[in-house]
Parts: sequence; structure tokens; C-alpha cells
Amino acid sequence: MTNDEYSTLITAMRANGQEAGTNAAGWWYQDTLGGRASGDVSEHARTTLTGLRDGDPVVMDSLPWSDLSGEWADGDTAKSVYGDASGADWPEWETLAGEVQAELADAWCDAYGEALVSTVERYCISVNIDVSNGFWSERNDLRPWPWTTRSVRKVDSHIESKETER
Repeated sequence: MTNDEYSTLITAMRANGQEAGTNAAGWWYQDTLGGRASGDVSEHARTTLTGLRDGDPVVMDSLPWSDLSGEWADGDTAKSVYGDASGADWPEWETLAGEVQAELADAWCDAYGEALVSTVERYCISVNIDVSNGFWSERNDLRPWPWTTRSVRKVDSHIESKETER
């Protein structure tokens, strides 16, 4: 396998992992802060956000991580996500060297985790911040669908300003 082919495989696995992590965060949002949630979602969002930033194991363990173990009947495996990400001209999973398989799985898992955490963080912030009108205001019923580039930049800017205040 050439370096270009290897880079293509890694890039595709990262893109697929990022999409899967973002989607998993969307399901997490619906169940914990969105339409299927009950109780004080604003407080839960603040607690989750604080836990994410502090690396609280209880909060981190509450997120829908994917370990590619295939533990559940419909659970992802390294081979299945490779199949989702691969093109017709890609080598078969079984023909890849063990270390290449491990690196591809790691690329997928890293991208999944990064997308999961960053998207959950944005959802937690959005529960209390309304960016739809161009101004920051407190609002508990905001549903962050769909994310626009403009609103993501505003949320990111707000995160940076809050971190600077600390």
C-alpha cells in the first residue's frame, strides 16, 4: 500500500468517525436535553458542560461512546465502519496488516470521540444561549437544529470568551 492510499484510508475513516460521533451526539441530545428529556434540562446541560471541561469520569461515561467491540448485535466493529467508509477500489479488510487495521480503527475512534464531545458541548451551551436572533440571550427551550456555520461560530466565540474570563 502506498502512502497516498494509506492517507486516503485514514482520511475517510476519520470523516466517517466524525459523522458517526456527531450523529451519536444528536441522539444523546434528544434523550437528555431535547424532546425526549424531562425535568430541568438547563441544569443538566450545565452539569454536563462542567463535567466535560473537567474530564469528570461520570459525565464522560454517560456519553454514547463506540469502542468498535461489536458487543451488541447491531454494534459497530472496525470491519463494519471500514466497510461504511470504504470505496469499491479499497483493499478488503482481511487483507490489511494488523497494525494498519488498528491505525484505521484508532483514526475512526479518535474522530468519533472528538466530534461527540465537541457536539455535546455545543448542545449544552445552546440550551441556555439563543443565537438565532444574532444576540446572546438566556433561553431554556432552544433546540439547536439545524446547526448553521454562523451559530456554531457564535457558540465557539462564546466558549472562548468564557474560558478567557476564568
